[in-house]
Amino acid sequence: MAVLAVSILLPLTAFAQELSEERVKELALEAILENPQIIMEAVKLLEQQEPTAQAEATADVLKEQRQLLEQDPNAPVLGNPDGDVTVVEFFDYNCPYCRRAMSEVEGLIEADPNVRLVFREWPILGDGSVFAAKAALAARNQDKYEEFHWALMGMEERAQEA
Repeated sequence: MAVLAVSILLPLTAFAQELSEERVKELALEAILENPQIIMEAVKLLEQQEPTAQAEATADVLKEQRQLLEQDPNAPVLGNPDGDVTVVEFFDYNCPYCRRAMSEVEGLIEADPNVRLVFREWPILGDGSVFAAKAALAARNQDKYEEFHWALMGMEERAQEA
């Protein structure tokens, strides 16, 4: 008797599930047709989530790149090499704005003994800039980078290969 009851009820249960899935789809379609703004709300929600996901992915990349920028053993460091505040400066020896900012940058390491200043040569203003950057990095090999850097940044004329 129990086997008979199960054999009768089992197909009915499967049929009921199939009907309920179809009914759910019908109800969803009816709701959308009666309230089309549901679609707009869903699109807005998706648009809000996408920038958040993009921002999170960008933040992850920045964290990875930050480590490379701040801890590159080939980048010259002035100030406190073990400082708890790291400033990374990208500059070109022929950049007038970089030169104007020089005293402010120098003031950072004078004002705070915990500032670690990482210099990133960024020679984008011509061959003279490339030559000056190479010369500064060569001066680093002789433990003269800081003196050479401040001298080049203090020049009034453009750096150029002689």
